[in-house]
Amino acid sequence: MRSFAFAAGVIGTGMAAASCGFDEQLFVPVSTGAAPALGEAGSDAASTVDGGAGSAALVVAAGQTFTCALNHGRASCWGSNVAGALGSGDYTGHASPHRVVGDRAFDAITSGASHACAIETGSSLPFCWGANARGQLGTGDTELRLAPTVVGDLGPVKQMAAGYDFTCAITRDDALFCWGEDHEGQLAIADVAVETSSRPVRIGARTTFRFVAAGQGHVCAIRSNGTIACWGRNTVGQLGLGDQQPIQVRTPTAVGTKSDWATLDLGQDSACAIDAAAGLFCWGDNAAFQLGVAGAPPSVLAPLAVGSASSWADVSVDAFGGCAREREGSLWCWGRNAEGQLGLGDIVARATPSRVSGPAWSSVSVGRFHTCATTSQRAVACTGANTVGELGVGDKDRRQTFTEVTIP
Repeated sequence: MRSFAFAAGVIGTGMAAASCGFDEQLFVPVSTGAAPALGEAGSDAASTVDGGAGSAALVVAAGQTFTCALNHGRASCWGSNVAGALGSGDYTGHASPHRVVGDRAFDAITSGASHACAIETGSSLPFCWGANARGQLGTGDTELRLAPTVVGDLGPVKQMAAGYDFTCAITRDDALFCWGEDHEGQLAIADVAVETSSRPVRIGARTTFRFVAAGQGHVCAIRSNGTIACWGRNTVGQLGLGDQQPIQVRTPTAVGTKSDWATLDLGQDSACAIDAAAGLFCWGDNAAFQLGVAGAPPSVLAPLAVGSASSWADVSVDAFGGCAREREGSLWCWGRNAEGQLGLGDIVARATPSRVSGPAWSSVSVGRFHTCATTSQRAVACTGANTVGELGVGDKDRRQTFTEVTIP
């Protein structure tokens, strides 16, 4: 079991200690590069699903208290399994990777609070499993599933993003659908009396999209014209719409005027995005340094540049912090670090991105109190909280540095 040593490089100015962290979701990258291809799924960015391309990749998706990974298309999960989030056919938790039941191979995978979804190789059909009390599996009911179950009435998809208790997907014709929880307007339904939908609901009848990210109560998506639209909860500016906006928005609304966004990810109440010039921008809740900008106010209402680097490839954020990867493979993390989730060898919070040492990194996925990443050497490594085995290292001891996980 390898543990990657830590480094202390810092981007920007300032470093501070604090304590204070949600779950992440979004799809994990199966490709590298500054400007992700259309439809790529992210933890933060993944490649276009095109009938099997990418199925040989090693990818990882950190959920709230569990993690899933794909190795040559085969899904494994570990950690908490209270609602069947591990897809193992039972409710037994595992401190080491446990194969998801069934023979299916997948191209991409995404993890929510207590559910996960994946896109099947070849058919590109979306499958989900785990908690379903709010209809987040898209099966037309609210019964949880212990094994992958196809999302009903949607057909093939190119990208998916699992939020806290809802899910979104982009179909082959670039239409965006979401399902599950709608209490905050995540499904963009104007009628506030509609609090859930167990079937996919189309977002923007005449709008096409190329990438979607899901938080706890808000959604942001990159439209086909390169602009970002956000909707849902807006209590701390997480929609990036600027001053004097309502605390809830139920219609996709443009974030500024930029039209060259490449990829993005959402935390519990924050968002970060990378533009075509490989610059990194964040907005929303910043009470625990989630945005990686020293001296920024507790709430940032519009996209704010994170440092001056212009070589970012992908980004992953969650409740209390985030990580981003540069083109050449360096990994930088910031925010709360009380559980060692930044992988820097300590539990000191960082107000600005600090470099994580190790080999070249190929993707990163931030969970609520833990972080997992993949390396160019086809390894998965995790760090942070491990109370229910969410690190997958075979025990329940917390780690402060990225420790390698054996994926079957």
